[in-house]
Amino acid sequence: MAPADQAKARKGVQGDVNGLFLVEPTTIGLLGGGVGAALGMAVVVAVSGIRQWTPVLDVRLALGAPVAGALVGLLAGLHPSLRASRMEPVDALHS
Repeated sequence: MAPADQAKARKGVQGDVNGLFLVEPTTIGLLGGGVGAALGMAVVVAVSGIRQWTPVLDVRLALGAPVAGALVGLLAGLHPSLRASRMEPVDALHS
């Protein structure tokens, strides 16, 4: 049984179901932003090393990328979570 089904089965309120559906896209966005920032920094350092340049990295951008990714994931998952929380679990599986 899926987590959303479990929340509805135990008479979970709409906020519980929304929370379950928002955790996944937010986490994926956070991880994607972190991996993207790490790969970007690695490329900057590698190219700088090959070209014998001094790499210039802004720590705020590196730390902001996962936050931005999490925010984008949260916003992307908002509509589907609201829609799914209003449906019965069987109906959600069919749509």
